[in-house]
Amino acid sequence: MRQGQEERKRVAEEARRTAEVEAERVRLEEAAREEARRLEELEEINRRTRKVMAERHALWLEERAEQVARRQEAEERRLRQEAEEAERASRAEAEGAAWWGLLSEAQVREFFEAVAARAQQEHRVRLRVPDDLCTDYRYGHGVPLYATSGYVYGVARPCPGLAVPPHTFKQLMVFVRNRAEAKVLSDVKCRELVVFDLPDHEQLFFG
Repeated sequence: MRQGQEERKRVAEEARRTAEVEAERVRLEEAAREEARRLEELEEINRRTRKVMAERHALWLEERAEQVARRQEAEERRLRQEAEEAERASRAEAEGAAWWGLLSEAQVREFFEAVAARAQQEHRVRLRVPDDLCTDYRYGHGVPLYATSGYVYGVARPCPGLAVPPHTFKQLMVFVRNRAEAKVLSDVKCRELVVFDLPDHEQLFFG
């Protein structure tokens, strides 16, 4: 009887150990499957994250390229505008020089003295008669004549054909030497076009 009890006890113990081993095996397998699922989910998250980051980076690169292209286009446009403006200024300078080149120094001095005399006689204004010819592109390469008090009294001989803002001469008098010059400057919009009657000696013909 005792041997039978011991045998049953031994068998039960072996069964218990076998069950524990099986339970541990099942637990380890489940843990391994759970770890595999976790790693798979983590890899999927990483894959999606990499995809999103790659798409964002590609979008950033595209936007960056567009910004660079826009800046380059704006810079090229600015350089073109500056070159065009420089060319216009150069042409205007040449036209102004040619316009004033029609007069001798004596004629220029005679003209300025006539304007100064008229200003004194008509308006009791003393002018700063310039010693040297100094044209101003802001006045169509005419010569601004200043009163001794500092304001612009009027503009002498703006160059015909040079574009200036419409309001440039609105409040100013414009002075020309004679009717021939008045004819070529007839479209100047100014307060008054003052025409002198100075002789044409040494002056070229105006067509």
